[in-house]
Amino acid sequence: MAYSEHIVQKAKKEISRRRQYAQQQAEGRKAELVSVCPQLEQIDTELSKAGLQAVKAIGMGASAVEYIEKLAEKNLFC
Repeated sequence: MAYSEHIVQKAKKEISRRRQYAQQQAEGRKAELVSVCPQLEQIDTELSKAGLQAVKAIGMGASAVEYIEKLAEKNLFC
């Protein structure tokens, strides 16, 4: 059973509204936490960098294991 274009557009609009609300709530909670513990901002940045480096390692093939081991050592001992 197909839905009319009107219903589909209405559903997409509602999903978008809910997503935006959830993002605003998450940003507010994050700001509140950072105001209590400013170090969380730096931790968040470092986690993002580590995630990007891990994604980079996926495309490295055979040398990825060594790269990941160095990355893990760096992240555990910083």
